[in-house]
Amino acid sequence: RPVVDLFSGVGSLSLPLAKQHGWVIGIEGVPGAVERANDNARANGLQARYLCGDILEKLDEIEPRVEGRAPVVMVDPALAVARKDG
Repeated sequence: RPVVDLFSGVGSLSLPLAKQHGWVIGIEGVPGAVERANDNARANGLQARYLCGDILEKLDEIEPRVEGRAPVVMVDPALAVARKDG
């Protein structure tokens, strides 16, 4: 099953899952974190792609990739973000 990691940071939680689940797609708003996550995925030969931008907008972009297969969705926002949105 695919893994979708929201607020993915550098991928420290989702990159290890790429081996087990086949592929990971992460969404993060911090450009430097996205760059490091993608570098880590390439360096380790993992099928993972991290996107930078607004979570809801990027989810619309990846929807076709997970069609037909229910993804595992990880959400690990910073406490301040969770409180603001909650």
